[in-house]
This record gives sequence, structure tokens and C-alpha cells, in this order.
Amino acid sequence: MGPTFRGDPVLGDARLLDRAQNDSVRDHYLYLEFRPLLTSCFIATSNVLDNRPGSLLDRIETIELAVLHAEEKKQIGRRYLVGRQLAGNGLKPSHIEVSEAALATI
Repeated sequence: MGPTFRGDPVLGDARLLDRAQNDSVRDHYLYLEFRPLLTSCFIATSNVLDNRPGSLLDRIETIELAVLHAEEKKQIGRRYLVGRQLAGNGLKPSHIEVSEAALATI
């Protein structure tokens, strides 16, 4: 989610999780009311937390999951993706050579 001309949904999340302002929340997609919020658990994902306001970060617990390292990504590319692209384009491995630098860039 990101800010638009309608506002910033992240700021809405911060207000939602403020117990001083809210004791319940209504989900307009499921048409359910969650009350009290103390018994509710919200799960969200984010690629970066740098642009999240401190007021939101103060109200949440973050769990960081390990990601693939550059070397692991290159191995996946070499073992699976390059071969799939060659076959999909009618090429044989002898027709093309993909360097380590090219894999790192991709």
C-alpha cells in the first residue's frame, strides 16, 4: 500500500491500532466487527520498513524472514531459469553462454 490522492493507508493503520482511539474495528469486506481489538491479531507483510511512520512501528511486532543471498539467486538462475528460457526460445545450451556477471546483474 502506498499514499495516493485519497490519503496514506499506513497512517490509517497506525490510527486503527491505537487503543486510545479504537476499541473495535469493522471490516467492510467481510462485514464483521472485531471487538475488542485486544483479542484480534492483524498480519501484514512489507518489503521495507524504512518508510513506515514511527507511530505505526511503535504499535506492531515485526518478524524478519531470511531472504535468498546473491549466490543462491545466481544458482537458481543458472540451474533452472536459464535452461527454461533457452528451451522456450528454441535454443540449445551450446548456442549461448551466460557469464557469472550477467547472472549477478539479472
